[in-house]
Amino acid sequence: MSRNKNVTSADAGDIVQDALDSRRVAEGRLRLDAWQALQPVNIDTLSKLRYYRPLLGQYHEAIDAAQSMIALRAQDAPEVMSDHLRLGELYLKIGQHDKAWAALNVVIAWPEIKDWYSLGLARSMVELALDIAFVAGRETGLSEMALDAAVRLLDDGVSTSLSLLTKARDSSRRLGRVELFERFQHAVAEEQQRIDRQLEGR
Repeated sequence: MSRNKNVTSADAGDIVQDALDSRRVAEGRLRLDAWQALQPVNIDTLSKLRYYRPLLGQYHEAIDAAQSMIALRAQDAPEVMSDHLRLGELYLKIGQHDKAWAALNVVIAWPEIKDWYSLGLARSMVELALDIAFVAGRETGLSEMALDAAVRLLDDGVSTSLSLLTKARDSSRRLGRVELFERFQHAVAEEQQRIDRQLEGR
């Protein structure tokens, strides 16, 4: 796509991809600003901004979009819970671990979360907890709280994956939680063996 393509006919994705391909990120930010000014403030626009702004290094602008999405569809609980997870992920990217933890706890406290234990929403919740556990400073105690929350969710029945088990193992090792590390090291090995058996059976 040409960099001179009119903003009114370009989509946010085209603008961002063009900026990345041409390494003209500053120009891409300005073009995305201009695109945003022409759009209605609705979920579709905000969702694009939440996704594309970080690709241009604009995490704070993406957080603004995420917060606006939550406000716009406050009555749609499952979507709002997903929005809170995305908000937590964005906070984590800029090192605001406490705010990431607060966003995650909105989802953990949701009365209907158990209905989603077998689905991606719950796995994303555990993954965010493990990511917080891995990167948050140990001196605040936040890493320990986040790891314990992830373990409670897994013990409570959230479906797992090799990726989640690996993150749980690595976070446990980083925090010196020997018993948990050994538990998840064993779980990772078992899950990898299960996957290998499935692949061999194809």
